[in-house]
Amino acid sequence: SRATTVHSIFVESADDWIVRRARRANHPDQTIVVSGDRKVTGRARSAGCEIWTPWSFISRCPATEENASEYASV
Repeated sequence: SRATTVHSIFVESADDWIVRRARRANHPDQTIVVSGDRKVTGRARSAGCEIWTPWSFISRCPATEENASEYASV
C-alpha cells in the first residue's frame, strides 16, 4: 500500500498581513491603512499609520463619469 503524505500549510489572515505591513513600514507616518475593522485599525494606528475608513477612501477617489453612478448607488 502507498503511504499518504500530509502537507500542512500556514496562511496568515489578511488582517494579520495588513498589520504586519503597517508595523514594518519605513515611514508609518506616511502610510495609510484603509479598513473598517476596529482591531486592524487599532493595531495599525498604534504602529503610527493614518487610518481611513472605506467610505473616506472612496470619497477621496476622483469620480469619473463612468464610475460616478457607482458611487451614488453605494
